[in-house]
Amino acid sequence: ACVAQRARVLVDDVETSPLFAGTPARAVLLAEGVRSVQSTPLLSRTGELVGVLSTHMRRPGSPDARTLRQLDLFARQAADILENRRAHDALRQSEARLRALVEASTEVLYRMSPDWREVHEVYSRSALAPAGDDRGAWLDGYIPPEARPQFLAAVDAAIRDARGFALEHPSRRADGSL
Repeated sequence: ACVAQRARVLVDDVETSPLFAGTPARAVLLAEGVRSVQSTPLLSRTGELVGVLSTHMRRPGSPDARTLRQLDLFARQAADILENRRAHDALRQSEARLRALVEASTEVLYRMSPDWREVHEVYSRSALAPAGDDRGAWLDGYIPPEARPQFLAAVDAAIRDARGFALEHPSRRADGSL
């Protein structure tokens, strides 16, 4: 009922509730000493159901207003945690797919500082030499002098116009060749 209605369900007495009448759950709950139940849906900020927070009490009756407000707070926090975890997992899976794509291709992927002065990471299946500790020296290590003006012009335009860009250019390989 909680899931279908996306609203809290209160069962004052499991023994007399029509919600549990004739169900195996009634016998299980009563055998465990559960006499009342509340279930609050965990809704994401966009309204998607991400779970249910249920509490079981040993006495018949409903939680008071203060307790229900606390349950609402817990439900909000739990939904946020679950939603953040799902987003984190989705990002990690996306990064893994991107890494697999880069590793399976001959493409090279740079992760740069916003001003392009420092290289933070290079994925290249060992095609390029490691950037080393001097992150600012990457241009000298990877881009041959004759390709730098076109490369830097494309970078400068992308930074100035706040847009992405794609550019094919020669790069120095780990063995020194282009």
